[in-house]
Amino acid sequence: MSDSIHLESQPERIWRRKQVLDGIRERARRLFDTGAMGLQVASMLSEKLDRFVASIIEETLIEFSEADRGSLEQECAMIVVGGSGRGEIAPFSDVDVLFVFRPRITDLMDRFSKAVVPEFWDAGVQLGQRVYTVHEAVRKAREDPHLASSLVHIRCLWGDELLAEHLAGRFFRRVTRGRRQFIESCIAGRKEERTQHGATVQQLEPDVKKSLGG
Repeated sequence: MSDSIHLESQPERIWRRKQVLDGIRERARRLFDTGAMGLQVASMLSEKLDRFVASIIEETLIEFSEADRGSLEQECAMIVVGGSGRGEIAPFSDVDVLFVFRPRITDLMDRFSKAVVPEFWDAGVQLGQRVYTVHEAVRKAREDPHLASSLVHIRCLWGDELLAEHLAGRFFRRVTRGRRQFIESCIAGRKEERTQHGATVQQLEPDVKKSLGG
């Protein structure tokens, strides 16, 4: 890690990261303007944002002791889910992540998540995050079809890949194995959203993602 990063003030760090993010979005715009397909743009954005997100994690870890950094790298994983997990991101999409950790570092994980999440928001990354153990993530997915559908596509972006694979295996066995029931619960969840958010023509500020659309 560059020594200059250690010497940065917080405003300088925020400005530098915003410049990087603006550059990624500008590159996406130029790519689209020159005739690239939407999926090509989304794939490029995903690749660049993966690196950007990982760099913020690594820079945040500098503030932790060497022992704590080792524990986090071995006992935690940052997993991108949903559209982020598929590698399909629009220029101003949320980055949906799941921090998974082993119970023995609960206190450390709490400190780390409180330190790193504000860094993303300061940089201009709209972060949708959850922090669970594998057991909690699977249990929540069984109760919440929205979380379950997002976990269909996951990628380990940072940390212990074995932990991410463990989550994927348990999710498949406990949640998606009964495929018909899983699909029906996802459809029911979408119907519930549409009931809550109503028809777009009846709202001044409709949620076009969760309503019936225009």
